[in-house]
Amino acid sequence: MSLGFEEIFINLEFLTILVVYNRRRELIERVKILDEEVEENTNNFFVKEIVIDVFYGRKELDLKILNLSCLTEFQKKVLIKTKDIPRGKVSTYKKLSEKVGVEGGARAVGNVMRFNPFPILIPCHRVIKSNREIGEYGGGKTLKRKLLIFEGVGFENKWKVLNEYVV
Repeated sequence: MSLGFEEIFINLEFLTILVVYNRRRELIERVKILDEEVEENTNNFFVKEIVIDVFYGRKELDLKILNLSCLTEFQKKVLIKTKDIPRGKVSTYKKLSEKVGVEGGARAVGNVMRFNPFPILIPCHRVIKSNREIGEYGGGKTLKRKLLIFEGVGFENKWKVLNEYVV
């Protein structure tokens, strides 16, 4: 990493994430879900505490800590609305597109989720298909299901969320 950037590895319950933090600007540049557990390497307790608090639902994410400058206005709107989906609930790509004012924009919302630079912090795993099937996830479909169960979402079958959890 170049000067001013710090790579922070954080192990959370059943996954490991890499957080790229810009020390100069005091912003999280991106988050990546890793395939394997890696030894934690940080003394940056500020960033680690933010990630842990958001992951466990202790605190809401303050968007000011994220570098959103490289995103389009549409991407920002979608990610901000995604952040507002309560823990233990899910929303659909279609409903999210309607909330940002784009009728019929479910696929566009799906693309924003697919390229979310801040998974876990911006909970794209809480966005599902209109038929209540969980759909795909950058960290894998099994991890998406595991995250939703961890947050208290109930399932009708292996891949389909119970209607009462959809907002």
